[in-house]
Amino acid sequence: MDGEVFGGVVTPATFDPANGNFDELYMCTDGTTFKDGVPLISDAGPGDTDFNGGRWHLNVSTSCDPTADSVEDLDLSAFESTDTYFECPLLPRRGQG
Repeated sequence: MDGEVFGGVVTPATFDPANGNFDELYMCTDGTTFKDGVPLISDAGPGDTDFNGGRWHLNVSTSCDPTADSVEDLDLSAFESTDTYFECPLLPRRGQG
């Protein structure tokens, strides 16, 4: 699934991370995007056995690689954990990625 592009619909629900599993989401805060203008990279998505159904924990960085298109391409030490946890289903963007 690496490199597959998804759209999302952010819902107004937030959750306590102690009450279940979540996936990691990575974002640049300096205006940089990842490969092909993608604003976020996740560690799992629909179809992955470890995907948690759109429950996310946000990690941010001001030093991102604009050629990255998967978590494996990221320098995770450049990202800071946040207190932001939210729900957002992912919708495949057909014809992209």
